[in-house]
Amino acid sequence: MIIPAQTGFFALVSFGYSEDQYFTTKVPIIAWRFSADDPEGPTAITPEGPVYDDKGEIAGGGVSLGILYPTGQVYCPFVAHYDNELDWQKAAHQEMTDHAARRKKA
Repeated sequence: MIIPAQTGFFALVSFGYSEDQYFTTKVPIIAWRFSADDPEGPTAITPEGPVYDDKGEIAGGGVSLGILYPTGQVYCPFVAHYDNELDWQKAAHQEMTDHAARRKKA
């Protein structure tokens, strides 16, 4: 089942190539997909499509996903809640740094 999203919700997705090369996109959430087969809850849908791919990974190769609420708070699914977008960006940058370091070791 897909229902329209209320105005003011955004998907924040961070992409990273190295410790110093990363960027974040901010895209409006236009709908939520609910499925009885998905115990993890609803999936946000943006104009580009669902934020998760068929494998459960962040679509487009993103490293960190946050849902920006109309209140300004950010929910990073299954990770944490942040008081604001800047706090989430700091945590996402740290995740990018950690991700880049793991790729260097591999």
